[in-house]
Amino acid sequence: MAGGESESLVVSKLGKPDGVSKHSGNAFTGKPGSITYQYKGLGNIQFSARNEKPLFIERVTPTVNFSNDISSIKKQLDSTGTTLQTLAKGYYQQDDIEIEVLDLFAEKIWDDKETDDPYVVDALAWLCKTLSKSNNSRYRSLLQNIANEASSKKLRKHAKENLDLLPATEVEQFMPNGK
Repeated sequence: MAGGESESLVVSKLGKPDGVSKHSGNAFTGKPGSITYQYKGLGNIQFSARNEKPLFIERVTPTVNFSNDISSIKKQLDSTGTTLQTLAKGYYQQDDIEIEVLDLFAEKIWDDKETDDPYVVDALAWLCKTLSKSNNSRYRSLLQNIANEASSKKLRKHAKENLDLLPATEVEQFMPNGK
């Protein structure tokens, strides 16, 4: 599903939704109304609306299935925009993430440190938080480099803040593949 597709095309592809929620617009701010279709196991699709009828896709929010399967996580981290942002926020909520998975997050932060996509920047900031939540000093060097080198001020700030939360102990540091 992609932005701009019609409601009829979505229903022809996915069938009738499992749930529907309507959000009225705001005449004061000029924000139009929207209708969200919920599909169990897939996620939500928000449509622009006129006269309480869904028109075209505005936003797709997939259901996040968390896993410790490395190949599944690699595929998830290949996503972009709001999908990556949703995944990163969701992983931050998880406890006891395996070091192999944290290394994938660290690699993603390193690989995308030059991005200017605001959703990806936000996702990388959440991944920085996830690394510091692990309390594993292995990621201090990476966060220091991101705090110094990232193109986004927001990402540099979050890397620095989360670097300061990690203990300064002597451990083998994470090294990105491209470094």
